[in-house]
Amino acid sequence: DEDRKKEITKYFRAIDRALWPILRDERAPLVLAAVGYLHPLFLAASRYPYVLGEGIEGNVERMSSEEVREAAWPLVAAHLANAEAEVLAQYAHALPAGRATNVLQEVARAAVQGRIRILLHETGKTIWGRVNPSTGRVFVHTRPRQHDTEDADIIDDLCEMTLLRCGEVFEIGPTELLRGSPIGAIYRY
Repeated sequence: DEDRKKEITKYFRAIDRALWPILRDERAPLVLAAVGYLHPLFLAASRYPYVLGEGIEGNVERMSSEEVREAAWPLVAAHLANAEAEVLAQYAHALPAGRATNVLQEVARAAVQGRIRILLHETGKTIWGRVNPSTGRVFVHTRPRQHDTEDADIIDDLCEMTLLRCGEVFEIGPTELLRGSPIGAIYRY
């Protein structure tokens, strides 16, 4: 009934107030595990924009953490696959217009300048060398390994720079769109 619905919504808003300081800077998908009729009420009460529309329906009280994870993973995996397809479509659209690149030096310069809206990097790829944090100039080693303690994974450094400047980072599978490069970027401007 409507009174019960109002009570539950009030309770969900209290949960949201407690979670918001923890989740507000996150971008990870959140899977709700609850009885089915509670899902739309929680979605309406939550400010966290990454609550998945589809959740685990039913009472999970007697499920182990592992069982809950196993039930949630297909929902998260589908969400991530959709997000990857969407960001690759954006990249494919932006590339011919000059609003994206897969050239490492250009990506590094844009990362230092805070111009990257979305950074794409291929899973499992590493580029050893250094990035000048002031200019974005990249020094890449010809051998694919760390030479000394000054060396770093350039891809990791560019991901960090992008995140610190409020850009998004997506780890993607191998794709023809990057044209042999392990990294690509969509510019803000």
